[in-house]
Amino acid sequence: MSQERRLHNNSNDDGTMNNRHQMEYEIASDNLEFIPTFLKIKQIILLRHSDFINLLNEFNDTLEKFTRDEPYYLRFTIVPHSDSNVFWKALIRIKCSKISRADQSRLNEIVLSLQQFLSVHQSLCQQIAILQKCSSPTLYNSSPTDQNSSSFSTAKLSFSISNNDNECCICMDRKPNLVLPCTHKFCDECFHEWSSQTSPTSSQTCPLCRVDVNSDSGFVLAETPKYDNVKKMLTESILSLPIDLKNRANDGTSMIRSYRE
Repeated sequence: MSQERRLHNNSNDDGTMNNRHQMEYEIASDNLEFIPTFLKIKQIILLRHSDFINLLNEFNDTLEKFTRDEPYYLRFTIVPHSDSNVFWKALIRIKCSKISRADQSRLNEIVLSLQQFLSVHQSLCQQIAILQKCSSPTLYNSSPTDQNSSSFSTAKLSFSISNNDNECCICMDRKPNLVLPCTHKFCDECFHEWSSQTSPTSSQTCPLCRVDVNSDSGFVLAETPKYDNVKKMLTESILSLPIDLKNRANDGTSMIRSYRE
């Protein structure tokens, strides 16, 4: 009888331990996607309800104007009565919807917490602000003398061009489109001229540091993305946000389900 009681107690302990591990895993999984920083926590603490409403409205206006040439736009709305409590910061839920301009129908929707919304807001506002600083699309395609640097980053795209890195090491004028393993950059004209004026043996060295290079060891520099391409990619990223967030949530649920099994 005592042996059966011990076995029963052991099984209860194992069950309690498994439940504890399962709960810890779920909490960890929920926190993986949006890890709060000190500044973000401070922002939430100091955020007033009226300021949040203004922020939400301005964000919606910004997104609608940015995607005005598209048949759809993104809108964030507060789930009714989720912000009517004194603990609204913890209970509020914001619905992210992709809406058709033609008939105002909603295609994709996902509900976010305040912390998740602020993460999305900060990321998209930074990317839109960087792009809108370009008063003309030619800024992305201007010569080194017209600009010191251009930088832009999204989840699907990143580049950085500085003045020093955007000129040939020989002529100091044309844009480089070849970089050697020694990291020296040259335009086609200068490098071909160097190769034609030297012996076959010498032509396999860098014109500056004379380091030996193979004929196939050079790398072609990618062109700076065009303004329209950058705007298109950011627009697509914005409009696909509800389905992307929903897929991430489903992936997290699948991980928890597989752990339970």
